[in-house]
Amino acid sequence: MSPTRYYQLGGFRPDIRWFENDWDDKKLVGLLAGPDSPLRPRNDQSFELVLGIKNQGTSHLLLSDTQTTAFERAGNRRPYRSTTVADYGSVSPIYFNSASELQKKLKTLKPKAKKGRKEEPLDTSQANKAYVTGDHGVLRGQFEHGRVLYRLLQKSINPAVYSLSDISWTQNIRIISFLCNLRAIDSRPYDERQRTPRPLDYGWAEANVRDLQLPLKQGSAVHLRRAEDRLLGTGRLNVPFEHGTTLVENQDQISLLAQQFFSEFQTEHADTPTILLVYDEKLAYNALRELGIQTSSWKSGISGLLRQEVAGLSLPLFGTLNVF
Repeated sequence: MSPTRYYQLGGFRPDIRWFENDWDDKKLVGLLAGPDSPLRPRNDQSFELVLGIKNQGTSHLLLSDTQTTAFERAGNRRPYRSTTVADYGSVSPIYFNSASELQKKLKTLKPKAKKGRKEEPLDTSQANKAYVTGDHGVLRGQFEHGRVLYRLLQKSINPAVYSLSDISWTQNIRIISFLCNLRAIDSRPYDERQRTPRPLDYGWAEANVRDLQLPLKQGSAVHLRRAEDRLLGTGRLNVPFEHGTTLVENQDQISLLAQQFFSEFQTEHADTPTILLVYDEKLAYNALRELGIQTSSWKSGISGLLRQEVAGLSLPLFGTLNVF
């Protein structure tokens, strides 16, 4: 199967130049968001484009080849160059409710013109000038991967548009979460606190993936407070546990319960992809290690699920996704 091709709209060195004045965004907006646009079956509907995030962090508005074909049928020439998913850290949906919203987005992507220069050597746009170098797009891409996963489970996007040729894994995927809160007062150096955290409490749960709203699976949510530190606080307002009863247990019992919960996903369902949602990946891994959980085979992020061909990987069985 040939890879999906992407064509950049507007911004720095666009691929699509359907008008004599390449910088005339008004004409482009009228074509994409107007009443006759194939992207808008009804004028009162939002329309979908592709957002490409490169590894250095720059963002780009794209049309996929399947979207571009509809405009070619209307007489617009085929763009002279293209990219593939391998050129981006992530490709994800972006929605616009009106032509004015698209106009504003294109304005942020437009390079700042300087007198006497026809074209800048670097992207000087408001959206991208801070991301010319570096790898700031890695975290941005991970966030967008989460959005793509959610849309896939909602069945609200066309997988082919986002270079997803095989989504059979969505039929049996499992999603779980883990969180711990640290004590407010810990005089140890920061690195040591991260490496060997001392949580006051722990929580974990599993989502019901069969429900499009992804609610918690009934009976899966657990909140455990360390008996040894039950009088200490986190320095923040304590919110009551809404999904069950908070249990106070000693550290050994908490470790045993955690090992029982995670072993189900690592042994009994070893052929089922599992995604672990965490707030702070490094802290979560260290806390789990202290509980006796083996994490050496886990993968950071879910790019192996969404970009198997690009990564050259087999289907990962356990991936971690930071919840920002």
